[in-house]
Amino acid sequence: MEFEKDFEEGYFDSRLGKIHYKEHMGDGDKIVLIHGLAVNVRTWRKFVPFLPEEMHVVLVDLLGHGLSAAPDIDYSVFVQANLLNELLADKKLLDSFIMGHSYGGWIAAMHAIHGYKSKGIILEDAAGMREYFDDMSEASVRDERKERLISDAMALSGNASVIRSILEDDFENGSEHLTEEMLSKIDLPTMVVWGKNDPTVSLKYGELFNERIRNSKLEVVPGAEHTPHYTHPKEVSSILLKFIGANSP
Repeated sequence: MEFEKDFEEGYFDSRLGKIHYKEHMGDGDKIVLIHGLAVNVRTWRKFVPFLPEEMHVVLVDLLGHGLSAAPDIDYSVFVQANLLNELLADKKLLDSFIMGHSYGGWIAAMHAIHGYKSKGIILEDAAGMREYFDDMSEASVRDERKERLISDAMALSGNASVIRSILEDDFENGSEHLTEEMLSKIDLPTMVVWGKNDPTVSLKYGELFNERIRNSKLEVVPGAEHTPHYTHPKEVSSILLKFIGANSP
């Protein structure tokens, strides 16, 4: 399938504003792809050509990203997960697999932690692990890291208020950091996919996700950094399709 010609544009009226998505209709397995911080559905343009035509694929612009609404709210991972559930319920996609990259992986994990329905989750170089924030034990180190992430994100997105709100919440809202106890609540088939050379969220956090989530498997992509789906789409699609095949009737 081709990103530019095989997907229809759509909007869902959530309780906090319109959510933009692109959808390829198919009568096979369903998957919803959730992008990372400060990007949008276009991050999947190199990945979707490696998915089979019969697959039903939905690409979502998170609230505050892409063509979705950017309301003046305190952004949180739970808000994004809750809105994702609204969208899936409305479109009758609760029997989908959910793949989230980085910030999107954090949202996918939170979606599962709160018991929202899906057939399984794929966490690609996911953010949010408690130890990631604990490893920046000194306030000065945390502040430096946060400002660097804001600067990097702003190079990709012009929505300064949204990006800053998200990162302020990410760093300060410890209740949303993914703990061992929270991850133990995930009772869905889970695939953890990680770039072996990820300099942003190192492989050790992928190993922690795999250790703490029941029914999970870890696949490491050699040579990949933080965006394997973009730099190594064939390899990641192969991992994804094998996982879906093993967890479909």
